[in-house]
Amino acid sequence: MQNELKEKTEEVEELSARLSKYESIQLTEGNPNIADLSDTHRPTRLGEMYSQLFDDEWSEAFEVFKPKTEDEDDDIFPDTLYMLQDLLTNIFEFCKDHSNCQKTYLEESFANAIALKTLKENYNRAPIEKSKRSVRVENKLYDTTNSSNKIHELRTEDNTANSSVYEKTVACFQRDFRRAASSASVKNITELFIATELPSLIAYKTVRADVRVLTYVRKCVELCWYMCMQDPPMVIISPKQGQLVDKALFSFHGRRGKIVEVCVWPALLLHDNGPLVCKGYVLPEDRNRNR
Repeated sequence: MQNELKEKTEEVEELSARLSKYESIQLTEGNPNIADLSDTHRPTRLGEMYSQLFDDEWSEAFEVFKPKTEDEDDDIFPDTLYMLQDLLTNIFEFCKDHSNCQKTYLEESFANAIALKTLKENYNRAPIEKSKRSVRVENKLYDTTNSSNKIHELRTEDNTANSSVYEKTVACFQRDFRRAASSASVKNITELFIATELPSLIAYKTVRADVRVLTYVRKCVELCWYMCMQDPPMVIISPKQGQLVDKALFSFHGRRGKIVEVCVWPALLLHDNGPLVCKGYVLPEDRNRNR
């Protein structure tokens, strides 16, 4: 009796855990406003890491890029500020492109695995073949086009419903797989960027090889990749030179002003046109420069 009670209790606990997990997935799926607290790379955590990156690795890399001349009049170094921001922006675009390619590849692979793609192609061809059919009964020719079309309509409705379920399943599989594999895939993405893209962005080999620069680059790739793994993906935005400073999105760096000279650090949004996760920094134009 006690063994049966124990088994039933374990079954109830297991079912409760599965139900809780399912409800959590239903709540967080495609909804960036509800955080999955078990996710170590959730948007709020990425925002904290993004801010820390600017305070730590960015500052170290800045020392490598800034001019070494002691008679430098402007100790703000706008060209250096732009170079570091441009490097981050290129890394983000690189990660976004590869993330989209990975997403498409996995969706097609999962669709093929459950025969969704084949089913769609077969059903798309079916009406053409069926519409030409006819039957002969007792020496009389009967056109089956109408009845065939009706059957196809019923099957199409059923197939559409099934396809919708399959497509949601495929989307869920690829999203979960990408997130689960992100810690492994980010290593390959980082090495790929350093090997193929970094030489064109940083011409001097000695600068590229500096441990402070490489640490900054690796950290940028890591964060940008995890941002692109979100559903929907997070975005960074940078104002252009000459635009008005948006104080809701950006803080001042070095001096205050109204017009942007250089975007120092992009602002981080939860998703496209979404709420702010982390403020960026801008260097405004020097109002005393032309006086």
